[in-house]
Amino acid sequence: MGTIKDEAVKLLCYIDYYENRDGGLDPRSVGLSYADILKIIQYKFPNCKTNLRCLRWYAVRIRAGEAGYEGHTLPQRRPRSSSG
Repeated sequence: MGTIKDEAVKLLCYIDYYENRDGGLDPRSVGLSYADILKIIQYKFPNCKTNLRCLRWYAVRIRAGEAGYEGHTLPQRRPRSSSG
């Protein structure tokens, strides 16, 4: 098992499925919702304090290609959680 950061980055970059709503040639990638990512992380690391703000912080760094996050790509869309 890696670190919480490693797991968060892996889950943020995970492509759950592709959608093609407008019938175009290029379907867009869809990732996991932040709520689902938090559930998985909290299951694997029961005493962690990771929250939504932490995930967003990682996502900003991934998008910016900051040191330590190179080579990672976020899905084009992340579904909103129905629970909030």
